[in-house]
Amino acid sequence: MVELLKNKLTAFFRGVDVDKNGFVERSDYEKITNNFADLRGWKPGSPDYENLQNRVLFLWEKYWVSVDLNKDSKVSLDEFLESCTTQFAVDNDSSTAAWFESMTALFDVIDMNGDEKIGPEEYKQFLKAFGFNVNGYEEIFQRLDANGDGYISKEEYLQLLEEFCGVDPEAAGNWFFGSY
Repeated sequence: MVELLKNKLTAFFRGVDVDKNGFVERSDYEKITNNFADLRGWKPGSPDYENLQNRVLFLWEKYWVSVDLNKDSKVSLDEFLESCTTQFAVDNDSSTAAWFESMTALFDVIDMNGDEKIGPEEYKQFLKAFGFNVNGYEEIFQRLDANGDGYISKEEYLQLLEEFCGVDPEAAGNWFFGSY
């Protein structure tokens, strides 16, 4: 695996490992749900919270369960990188499809108001909820906003994810999950 991609994926993994125990587990996604809910002022049991929880846990079920190679209900960095090596090396692999399906679903989690675009505050909430570094998020957001309209559209978002999974050191998508 190319060093740039490995560095980005490692930073992504460490962000999603919210409890910092070296594994991505369902409990990390439960914490992500709680982080988003706290940032948005949503209480457990409310319709907004329940909808959020369903969407966030879908990310765990759709993607992370499939990369748990030893089926111990937790994903180590080595398992994740091994899965990514396979995913990004083989086009149309089912795990690649699962990655992009879960990342497409992530757009709806980030897009708090459902307007089909991510604004700077929604982006900042996303970084905070997932445990990514929020330092300099304004500048990063400007890099990600390809057309400079102040929002990341779903089309821009999907392009950024493709770039994140690539090896172009100049690609804006490298920064989607914050600094790496």
